[in-house]
Amino acid sequence: MNSVNQEKTDFAKEEERLKSSAKFKHLTFVSDRCDTKTIHANIRKDLKKHFPLVKFSVRGDYHTVNIEWTDGVRLDDVNKLLLKFKSGTVDSHTDIFEFIRSSFIELFGGKKYIICKRHFSDRSIENAIAIVKNRYNELNQVKITVEEFRRGHYHSYSLKSYHESLQRLISNTLHESTT
Repeated sequence: MNSVNQEKTDFAKEEERLKSSAKFKHLTFVSDRCDTKTIHANIRKDLKKHFPLVKFSVRGDYHTVNIEWTDGVRLDDVNKLLLKFKSGTVDSHTDIFEFIRSSFIELFGGKKYIICKRHFSDRSIENAIAIVKNRYNELNQVKITVEEFRRGHYHSYSLKSYHESLQRLISNTLHESTT
């Protein structure tokens, strides 16, 4: 068997494996690559299955899906989960989008661009501020507020014992948290 036929056979076997896999039973097969409604629904279903306590907003168009949520799951965890829906990558040297042909995308759909944005509630920011203040004794007398953090006020405030700005320390703490 030549390599092209072998590749087609392997692809068909992988599609059959995915169709019968309990791991993907919650997803719906797309009618074609342009089936945006089903692709977005599949992304919603996958997010709901893996992160049931988080409310996600999933919106987009033919090429792009924007996913937003507040608090809860970390950005990296959502990006890892949704990687299977990414239909390609941009080659920065040639500035060309290179499509990925995968059995998963053929069955359940994919998007060129998946943009995830995690928002933080005031409560989460307050928790992060408390954690940072506990880590660094020199902050005990400093008044740190959610409003000033949201305005970026602490970018210019550097700690003597650390090379990052206070804004960055709070931001890093937020991004590491799952509350």
